[in-house]
Amino acid sequence: RLLFAEGGPRILVSIASDKSGRWQSSLNKVNHESPGSVPGMCLGQVTGDSQLLITQIGNELISLDVSDLQASFENAIPRRVSNNHI
Repeated sequence: RLLFAEGGPRILVSIASDKSGRWQSSLNKVNHESPGSVPGMCLGQVTGDSQLLITQIGNELISLDVSDLQASFENAIPRRVSNNHI
């Protein structure tokens, strides 16, 4: 199963739930005028939870605390340039 992959230009857009209908209408209009030019899909939703939860067909694939992800991100470069990892 493929969750994420690189290949070709892609963007991730976060849309407020009250504006998602307008966003989808805009995509539909563009794709009607030029079929398949801007493919898009809903990947999930942002909540106020302090966890990143990724599921696929109801199966939990990833469940991580956002604070752990933040610490990993913020310490990535210092961790790589420390004397312990050279």
